[in-house]
Amino acid sequence: MPQEDQSALFRLRQSLDEQKIMLCFNGPLNRSLIEEIGTALRKHLESEALSRSTVGDVFSVYIEQTQNIRNYAAKNARDAQEEFLFNSAIVVIQRENGAYAISSGNTIRACDFAPLAEQLDALQKMDKAQLKAHYKTILKAPSDGESAGLGLVSMARVASGPIGYDYRPTEEGYGFFSLKVEIEGGK
Repeated sequence: MPQEDQSALFRLRQSLDEQKIMLCFNGPLNRSLIEEIGTALRKHLESEALSRSTVGDVFSVYIEQTQNIRNYAAKNARDAQEEFLFNSAIVVIQRENGAYAISSGNTIRACDFAPLAEQLDALQKMDKAQLKAHYKTILKAPSDGESAGLGLVSMARVASGPIGYDYRPTEEGYGFFSLKVEIEGGK
């Protein structure tokens, strides 16, 4: 490997350390990869002597975010190329200001962003009691096989503050959607 490539790798490592990033994955997600990373994440968190609730909350948010990406690809991809595009994601977990920040991002269709933003904006306005009531309402509602945003509500319930999100248009008809959830209990 050329020396400049090695230097770039070292600079990347330094940058990850400076940002207190403990886990970073970039590439196509599949079920077994999500499970393997999840197992490693849980073991790492447990080794930091965090409370069981913090470990469980960080782990569950990681699972929700990665499963949402996989489910979006499975439900919305029109062909193998689009499935690969939607499944190609980045997942980052870092310690930030006494909390763990779990972030993910992937490509979505541009037309799917507005309804998602509307749902997230509504969740941002709810307090913990309202989130709990909303969660119960969704659980009691008749299901057509769709999750009706239950995963987003679950993440909002354990989050230390509002769920953050961003959208950046990329190529025609697509954009990069990212989501960030913070969980108290980081070092």
